[in-house]
Amino acid sequence: MKAEFIKLLRCPNTGEELKLFVLRNVIPEEQEGADKGLQMIKKYCLDNNFSKVLYNTSFSFIYPVINETPLLDPSKAYSIRDNSCD
Repeated sequence: MKAEFIKLLRCPNTGEELKLFVLRNVIPEEQEGADKGLQMIKKYCLDNNFSKVLYNTSFSFIYPVINETPLLDPSKAYSIRDNSCD
């Protein structure tokens, strides 16, 4: 998925910008530990067998990307706001 395309997308629930998270990209342990948002997204991807998702800038919603197609239907969104990784 091209960065130019992702820049055009907005979170259907909040209107915020979306960013791409790719599971195969290794997150340095020190960054992952400091960033609970990325940690929650990684856990969701592993639990649900997703290799790519889009997430909003406040780390409150993520959207699966299936066959390079982002599922931006609000009913397909996964709320990570209420799920903390303490």
